Amino acid sequence: MRKKKPWVAAIVSAALLFNGGLALTPKAYADDDGPVFTKVKAPLDTKLFISDWMKGIATKTYALTVDKEYIDFQDALSAGQSLADASGIGTSELNEKLRMLAQNDINQALQSYTLTGEQLEKLRSELYADIQTAVSTPGYAKTSMKGSFDFNTLLQNRLAEVKSVAVGLSQEETADIETRLEAGESLAGAARVNESDLVNVLVTPLLQSIGDAVATGLISKEEGDKLSDRAASSIKSAVTSPDKTQATTSSDSASSAWLKNHLQSLVSDAYTVATKDDLIYPEMKEAYEAGASLAQLTGLSDSELVSRIVKLWENDLADLPENTRSDALQQAAKAVAEAVRSGK
Repeated sequence: MRKKKPWVAAIVSAALLFNGGLALTPKAYADDDGPVFTKVKAPLDTKLFISDWMKGIATKTYALTVDKEYIDFQDALSAGQSLADASGIGTSELNEKLRMLAQNDINQALQSYTLTGEQLEKLRSELYADIQTAVSTPGYAKTSMKGSFDFNTLLQNRLAEVKSVAVGLSQEETADIETRLEAGESLAGAARVNESDLVNVLVTPLLQSIGDAVATGLISKEEGDKLSDRAASSIKSAVTSPDKTQATTSSDSASSAWLKNHLQSLVSDAYTVATKDDLIYPEMKEAYEAGASLAQLTGLSDSELVSRIVKLWENDLADLPENTRSDALQQAAKAVAEAVRSGK
């Protein structure tokens, strides 16, 4: 007997969200038959990209510091210092390092989204200008760490920075560290840094942010304790795992990042699998943001649209550890089911 593909189980679990009304169509979605969807890259929302990137500029700056306590860094920002002064990194050097981080993030975004050459240059110009302003302006980042508490994003951002922090603490050459990681050494081992020290440097900003969220009432103390434990275990796993893919993310955060990334392209993916011949993507996106449901816009039933999008996303499951794929796809099916029934 053939094993059922993960997306089948995911869709079946999503059926509960439609009171059992999900209609699987074996002919259209059999293992070897039916339409094959090709993922179409949507245009990158440059304004949103810049806004999201700048929200985390204080955290990114702290990741570049050396021998700087997080609480001291945050106190300096709260007192109105510029990012350069608070970090102890020269203005020009900090500006250059943040630009490099920004370019890396732009490159990653372009793997999922499209930009014309002119749009790319405009994005760089605007983002670099904002970085320069943030680096040198006293008080610019004073409130950058305040507001609603999004732990998953904080954790994902920190896990993405573990290698750069380890390299910054290490006395070893970057090329040597990379070679050791390729050979299967842990991040702490490859960088030849004390494991406990590296974990402490990485987890301290997260614990401070959690503490601030508890103090300001954004989350309860019980929630804070659970998140603190999760932060510590995730960071320790990233630092001590001999698997190089785990040096930058844990299975849990990888699944969350995978789902978050795909939900960002939900509208373009719905457009890809739609049946309406006269559907125009910009108009569809505008209508969705105005409150129209994706089911209405694509001409598909809720269940049919969910099954098609999940089928499309299955092609990208190779990005995840094998033991997390089934759960990730089931979570995706539930998230998509919720999204297609209502507008943004």
